[in-house]
Amino acid sequence: VFEKVEHANDLKKEATTKFSAKDYTGALELYARAVDAVRYVQHGPDSTNEVRADLVVVMITCSNNSGTCCLQLHNWERAEKFGLNALTLLDALEERKGTSKVKKIINADGISDSQLFGAWKVKVCTYLGV
Repeated sequence: VFEKVEHANDLKKEATTKFSAKDYTGALELYARAVDAVRYVQHGPDSTNEVRADLVVVMITCSNNSGTCCLQLHNWERAEKFGLNALTLLDALEERKGTSKVKKIINADGISDSQLFGAWKVKVCTYLGV
């Protein structure tokens, strides 16, 4: 499980480099591969809450960034799909804000509620037009 998370984070780093160079097609491919690398891992019996927290962060950020790439490429339908994926994850965390062990770990790792439910959520809601 940990290896898949590491692989997803490596893909995310490569994607961010491509995004910075305005290679939106290359970045989109890598962000999407990062999401796919961890999409079903969190349901494994050997997944700890710490691993689940890392997975959620990768899935939210890569989905959000994939949506942004799609906007740059004028692929509105895919942008919406990636955005809704990120929004679903953010909404699930926000609904269980007080009781979620995963969210508490995310906060302990330095990602605040204002970043999760402010900056990240505003980003996706802006390009979804919500």
